Amino acid sequence: MRKLSEYLIPLPKKIEESGDVYKIASFSGKVAVRVSMKCDLTRSAKLTLEKALADIASVSCDGKRGDYKISIKVEPNDPAFSGIESDEAYYIKTGKRETLLVGASPAGAFYASVTLARIFTISGDDVLLPDVYVLDWPDFKYRGHTFESRYGTEFLSKEDYFEIIDYLASQKINRLCLTLYDCWGWQYDNDPAEFLYMPVPGHPEIKSPKRIKYYSVREGRWIYNKDLLPTIYKEGFLGEVIAYAKRKNVVIIPQINTLGHNRLVPRIYQEVSAKNEDGTPKNMGYCTANPATMELIYKWIDYIIDEYILPYGNDEIHFGLDEVGVAFKCECPLCKDKSRTDIFLDFAIDVIRYAKGRGMKHVFLCHDMFLELDAVTDANKQRFVDAGVDDVAVLDWWSYEDPTAGLFFGKQDKVRGILRSRIKPYSSYQNWTAAQDTHENIRGMLKVAMEHGFEGTDAYGTFDYSFDKNFYTLADLSWNSSEIDNTDGFDLRYASMYYPDNTERALTAFRLMRDIMIDEAHNHFQNRMNRWLEYYNFSYRAFEKDADGNLVLDENGNRKFVLKNFPGEPFDRLLRSDRVELEFLELVKKNTELAIKFFENSGRYDKMNDTWLLTCRHYNRIADEYLSIICAWREYERGAHVASFISVLDRLVNEREK
Repeated sequence: MRKLSEYLIPLPKKIEESGDVYKIASFSGKVAVRVSMKCDLTRSAKLTLEKALADIASVSCDGKRGDYKISIKVEPNDPAFSGIESDEAYYIKTGKRETLLVGASPAGAFYASVTLARIFTISGDDVLLPDVYVLDWPDFKYRGHTFESRYGTEFLSKEDYFEIIDYLASQKINRLCLTLYDCWGWQYDNDPAEFLYMPVPGHPEIKSPKRIKYYSVREGRWIYNKDLLPTIYKEGFLGEVIAYAKRKNVVIIPQINTLGHNRLVPRIYQEVSAKNEDGTPKNMGYCTANPATMELIYKWIDYIIDEYILPYGNDEIHFGLDEVGVAFKCECPLCKDKSRTDIFLDFAIDVIRYAKGRGMKHVFLCHDMFLELDAVTDANKQRFVDAGVDDVAVLDWWSYEDPTAGLFFGKQDKVRGILRSRIKPYSSYQNWTAAQDTHENIRGMLKVAMEHGFEGTDAYGTFDYSFDKNFYTLADLSWNSSEIDNTDGFDLRYASMYYPDNTERALTAFRLMRDIMIDEAHNHFQNRMNRWLEYYNFSYRAFEKDADGNLVLDENGNRKFVLKNFPGEPFDRLLRSDRVELEFLELVKKNTELAIKFFENSGRYDKMNDTWLLTCRHYNRIADEYLSIICAWREYERGAHVASFISVLDRLVNEREK
């Protein structure tokens, strides 16, 4: 039987195992699972074990019958927890007749069940447990993700959210921030990239319908849909998601962005918009001097707190406040002479104080404006102290680069915990591009958190299973930070977790993919594939320029926009570049062909194997398409018949449709 330390993620702090095993049931047998303290979390602990045993060998569970007993207990004063400060601590002691799961709290008991569910094994018709003692607790009190309101997430169903929560809970994640309002610029087909997942109180006209189009291979035609509202907005199931998460020890943190990433609300309700000097609305940002603005914000805060926080016993809310660019500043007579720093800090303190008055104990704002405005100072900390909000304000420190490139855009030396702080690595954003491996960012960011004594993690992204390895990296390190430099050890455990009978070949495949999924140049947060060759970075509008590089203005003196040239720009870059870019594509093609062979023949036919196979094919297709078209183009330039070029395109179309 494998050692637990060879495949468990997160890795427990203490594992003692003799190598012996205990038979606890036969196929379709029974196990008695008993709970000493009944509450939502211990019920979830019992359900976790019941599901694991049913899945592995159709074993049924109840509290009375069964030759083998699993007892779930909550005993905060157990001597095993002496000197351990975390109330999420637990221990597991397996035995010949009984296994004990003991938590320092119901949360600890739940995490004991999460670990035990991973170590059931099958031999013939027998269900086995190793003879083991596990004592475990987390290094960071708060371990979470932020999932952005962005492409893909707007059509998640209630059942999708439940599945995501189960997935995160199985990694011992206990926080999930859901961004419910965020905006960007104009993107696909010149549409505004605006996302609203909940109502704005008193303004039913403010919505974010989408029009989407895609080519259906199955139907052999383009599909066009319009006026599609986000599912969570239309069906209003956010409260059910929050309640379900609480039963898995996951606190949902609602987030609405306020001063930055804010176009939808001021574009439709122009009364609150930041103003130009002539008084016309900018259709982005807020005029914070306008009473109507603060009335809207306060009503929205009240609505979130009354509907989605207090009824579930929670006390955390996020106001975004990231990337409040110069263009968002209001130029009305009341705001014109105020500095960006004062507008930002006054507004932040105002909304945090209001939320604290409503019972919030953790009120989040992003860190980046503090760095941009050179506001990480003791004087500004004192502003929060004087306002009486320093005890609830939490800075969310985010950075996307890998450590070699320089975290925090080269300003890591200015990172200081002037307020309570959590670290925000880059785990999974842009699920509509080729999946990236961001373990270097995650490890580097966790080191910053440890250095400064931050209280938790809150990785930034969107949800997709193609980021599974990143998610497990964060879970592992935010629970057991002693593994922060053990990349090889994690890779081995990850391969062994999914492919216990084929670990070495799986490890090779994962490393082949890691070499092309990371930012191998160590100079940007996106890898080379996504930065230069995928469509996403070309999907935004650009300013139109004349032949001399000057901005082109329309008849009203406004800058004119054009759509970027894709795939023309990538092809032009490749044709003009030296061998470096083409060698990268050749490496991608070579590595993915080897990895595809493994995942196609791994013997597993589950979601994660399929997801990795799809990721391999995604990279392989892009590399093959660029290389094949460039080769065919050069042959055409040398006099080859156009028919040969078209035959290459036909093959690529068929491969893409597969």
